[in-house]
Amino acid sequence: MLETSRYVGALRGENMDDISARLGHSDPPTHISLLAGVGGFDLGFHKAGYDTLVAVEQDQNAADSYRLNSADWGPDNSAPVLMERDIRDVATWEILEAADIGLGECTTITGGPPCQGFSHLNTDRESGDRVTNSTKRWFASSGRPNPSRS
Repeated sequence: MLETSRYVGALRGENMDDISARLGHSDPPTHISLLAGVGGFDLGFHKAGYDTLVAVEQDQNAADSYRLNSADWGPDNSAPVLMERDIRDVATWEILEAADIGLGECTTITGGPPCQGFSHLNTDRESGDRVTNSTKRWFASSGRPNPSRS
């Protein structure tokens, strides 16, 4: 399915110099938000002049708040597409399709994993927290600083 998507396939067969010149460029700049929560990152990007194209958030309460907060954060002061799903079950092509863009056509992608699992003040944290464990594995595999040691 990925190979046949018109969004992903948009870069095939094009001159690499042309692709490099346009990677990430758009006016206004664009933004995709993963683990969007209620939209804190997205509000900052909106105030900086970005259009948020897509937000992914699985928590119903957070998604409801996001929807109320983000009514004009998308293109032409519209609401961004809100995908209310677990990020682990969302394919890249689905996000690109929802944003109506191809590879390399988004300026910025952010992700705001919940911090509760990393907080030293959270004495009720569960060691089996899926998002915290997934985030820790990502940091460990990417060579980035470990947020649990901060």
